[in-house]
Amino acid sequence: MLLIKDLLPKAVKKAGIKQSVDIALALERAKIILARVYGKEFLLGVHPAYIQYKTLVLACTDSSAASQIGYCEEEIIEYINQAFEKRVVERISLIT
Repeated sequence: MLLIKDLLPKAVKKAGIKQSVDIALALERAKIILARVYGKEFLLGVHPAYIQYKTLVLACTDSSAASQIGYCEEEIIEYINQAFEKRVVERISLIT
């Protein structure tokens, strides 16, 4: 008997949406690590917006929160990439 967890990765790849699914999962992982490192309140001022060309773009409405991102940038990137076979994120960029 086949389980859905075994079928889903094949179906995603076959449908040609693997990259989109990976990006969505990476954005969710970004939220998780930001909340873990800085606290859930931090997400009120910083929001993972999108990933383009392996750059995670964070939308920042709070300048003090944005200035804190650099301190744990590598930890954030490594946490996001742990869930994937190859690196989805290589750098972080901020927009205000």
